[in-house]
Amino acid sequence: MLIETDIDLTMLDLDRAFKPFPPPEITVPLTSGTTTEQITTAGLAVDGRDSTNPNDARFAVWASNNTNVFTIQLVAPTTDLRNDFIPTIKLADVGGIPSTCRSSRPRIPPHPQASPCRSRRSCRR
Repeated sequence: MLIETDIDLTMLDLDRAFKPFPPPEITVPLTSGTTTEQITTAGLAVDGRDSTNPNDARFAVWASNNTNVFTIQLVAPTTDLRNDFIPTIKLADVGGIPSTCRSSRPRIPPHPQASPCRSRRSCRR
């Protein structure tokens, strides 16, 4: 499971979360790599790449206040074996604040007469 907050990304291994000795969560604080300035996350994309290989998972996190895209790949641990994976992080500077990922589906704008309320009875105009 991935939990995206305003400042970091946390990973939980749900396959083992309810075992007698569950592995600890892994929290990846997001910084620019050159400073300790906190990054404000703006989106997350998940790519399994090879669907036949459970060890081939990648994530991309982009920010609203930084020009880097954080690419996170899960790899086998070499020292702390409590988790089945550890994240490796690469930064890619894209030259500007990334916009949200574009869907292949066209965005349908809201109807100009649409009410922001769910129920007209609870809406006061």
